[in-house]
Amino acid sequence: MPKNSRKKSKFAVTIIIILMLALSVIALIYAKKIVETRLYPLKYQSLVEAAAEKHSVEPSLIYAVIRSESSFNPNATSRANAKGLMQITDQTYDWLRRMRKEPTTENHSDLYDPSVSIEYGAYYLSYLCGEFKHWENALAAYNAGPTNAKKWLENESTAADGKLITENIPFPETRKYVQKVLDAKKIYELLYYKN
Repeated sequence: MPKNSRKKSKFAVTIIIILMLALSVIALIYAKKIVETRLYPLKYQSLVEAAAEKHSVEPSLIYAVIRSESSFNPNATSRANAKGLMQITDQTYDWLRRMRKEPTTENHSDLYDPSVSIEYGAYYLSYLCGEFKHWENALAAYNAGPTNAKKWLENESTAADGKLITENIPFPETRKYVQKVLDAKKIYELLYYKN
């Protein structure tokens, strides 16, 4: 093969490699955008940010709870009749309203309103963290109820140094829930809240 042909061939291979690398970078950027917007979205951002600031709860935690509880469906209803984005039961809603010295309401459909769900969900998370000191404990209480969380904290096989051992939580649903929320929280922090 003539020298000139070899140079042209090497140049063509180099161009193809550069193009393939550029396409790979573009594909990675696009894949990251899909993860951000579809799997870990920032829906209801102004509501989440305001509630996070008001109740001293990290936005990443609120997003992780919403993602885990309702997958951002404001009309979600659980088997336990928990409602809305943050899956609050009627009884918990009434209790939170009394704690805030607000009148109870017969209209529990308010919980399907994203602004109500996020406000009361963030308030409840803040209360639970104050009560239970660690997010693992607060999330277990959010899912299984404060009475169960307190009982588990008193047991050496499920808690150490005032903190629940996630893998030892007796309720499989709660164990998975706490881990799911904590994992989602980490991803939200990596994607959006790096500092």
